[in-house]
Amino acid sequence: MIETDSLSRSFHAPDGEEVFAVRGIDLRIEAGETVAVLGPNGAGKSTLMRMLSTLLPPSSGSARVAGFDVASQGGMVREHIGYVGQGNGAGHTQRAIDEVVTQGRIYGLGRAAARQRAGELLAVLGLENLAKRKTQAMSGGQRRRLDLAIGLVNKPLCFSWTNRQQAWTRRTAATCGITSSGSGRRRT
Repeated sequence: MIETDSLSRSFHAPDGEEVFAVRGIDLRIEAGETVAVLGPNGAGKSTLMRMLSTLLPPSSGSARVAGFDVASQGGMVREHIGYVGQGNGAGHTQRAIDEVVTQGRIYGLGRAAARQRAGELLAVLGLENLAKRKTQAMSGGQRRRLDLAIGLVNKPLCFSWTNRQQAWTRRTAATCGITSSGSGRRRT
């Protein structure tokens, strides 16, 4: 499902020094595995996730997600993943249901299918009573759950969620249409 070989990302500091955010990561994550990427601030966790979701190109090494190369097949990777970053993904002036429906339409769902999927996700995530509320009037936790719905609308094969504050359970994953099994190996 996810394979990396010597995946690295570096940046150049103002003085010209090369600074590695991620250096030489080798991963093999099989379908159904649940893996947490842990580390202190500045350890490269977000940079790794941004590379795996094609938002940032690797400086060197390679990565494949859902069988597709992140550097040369980014569009195919994005079709098969769901990604929710650290910030709020939803706008501030739209209603919650409209945010999820719009994301579903972007992924090619028809109007009725997008509305049905949005309703399913809002119900599973305890947001059905807030469907018509503008996101700016939602609490921080409610907005994060809305972000989660947006990341799951396309029923991704691979899902990445960068949030330390919300619990992700196998029950929630299964209800949202994601298979989550295996040992939950710890990797450092």
